[in-house]
Amino acid sequence: MRLIVAALALALASCGSGEDFAVEIAGTPAETASALAGITFAEEKAELPELKVSTERSGDERVTYTVPVVDVPGHSAGKATVALRFEPVAGKSRTVVHADLDVPPTKVMMGKGNQVLSEAKIAAALQRALADDDKRGAVRALLTSVAIGSNVELQAGLNSAPQMGMKGRWRDTAEGSDWGNSPSAPDEADYEEPSDWGEG
Repeated sequence: MRLIVAALALALASCGSGEDFAVEIAGTPAETASALAGITFAEEKAELPELKVSTERSGDERVTYTVPVVDVPGHSAGKATVALRFEPVAGKSRTVVHADLDVPPTKVMMGKGNQVLSEAKIAAALQRALADDDKRGAVRALLTSVAIGSNVELQAGLNSAPQMGMKGRWRDTAEGSDWGNSPSAPDEADYEEPSDWGEG
């Protein structure tokens, strides 16, 4: 679960459209689609029953994740999506993953004040997660963080969670993390380390 708490540092607004990145990884499109479509969130939902991540697979070509966006308590503001398209590499058991993210700049209520969720930083973290030896675990952790960061009600629940247990660990780590900076600040950080995911 360490990847989850590390990924909770994602912040700073940068919404866009079209392909965000393409990365070549090991494994055929069929293997990649099966691995990523098979991600489950049972452990996370046991602690956070309101957490929602929907997965849609289109053969061996695409996997799309969707999470609901709640920008103020009791109000749905649509959805955040992470769409992955898989392209085979000729003559190799490798795949080029094309990623298209649509993540609204939802207000972040954990860590530093006046922060919003960052599509650009999520894309940077996702690119690294896909290339990870345990891409299922890394992508699962990232999607959990996106689901939390896109929902102020989940964040409020973590803020009021007890010190003990998974909720408390998530909250304590997030409060000590740099979620990002103001919505008007430039998004030019190097995201190789969690401490770099936010700018002052």
